[in-house]
Amino acid sequence: MTRLNLAIPERFHVMKTVANGLELLLLDRIWTGHLSTAKTIPKQQQDELGQVVDRMSSLLDGLHDDLPTAASEVCRDERLFSDVLMEGIVSLSQRCSACATRLQMTLNRGGSQAAAARSHLEQWAASTEQEKQALKEKMSVIRAGKFTTGDISGSCALGIALGILTIEDPFVSAVFICAGCGC
Repeated sequence: MTRLNLAIPERFHVMKTVANGLELLLLDRIWTGHLSTAKTIPKQQQDELGQVVDRMSSLLDGLHDDLPTAASEVCRDERLFSDVLMEGIVSLSQRCSACATRLQMTLNRGGSQAAAARSHLEQWAASTEQEKQALKEKMSVIRAGKFTTGDISGSCALGIALGILTIEDPFVSAVFICAGCGC
């Protein structure tokens, strides 16, 4: 398998970004799972959910800052990125055809695939403020004793973003895309 030419500090930054994205996806599962089963949420659980939301907001801030840089690092050499991506998609399709299809649809929007990948990562980073605001509003509804659903609206897009950053290992890439998109 062809590898991206990343120095150790760049690779570390990309993997730290991926780890934060994974933590956000996992916390989103806790948040969504709890809200989908609870009819009412006692005060103590509201406080605990508030802590989950605070951590999710912190992770969203970090991803807002880190995703554009990680995108630049991974996509710097467009030809090499395209080679890695093509190999990754072929291998990914053997593991999960739905993941490969989602990734291809994201990256086949005209122009180079590296530019499309960079754009997808930057767009998700730009959406973090709306995600934080939605979490805050949902917590207000919960604290008012009303019912709301969970789920980060962009979790599938985040899964694809993490899949792009980990495309060198199609198994890991498939895990992130499946975790975000629920396939």
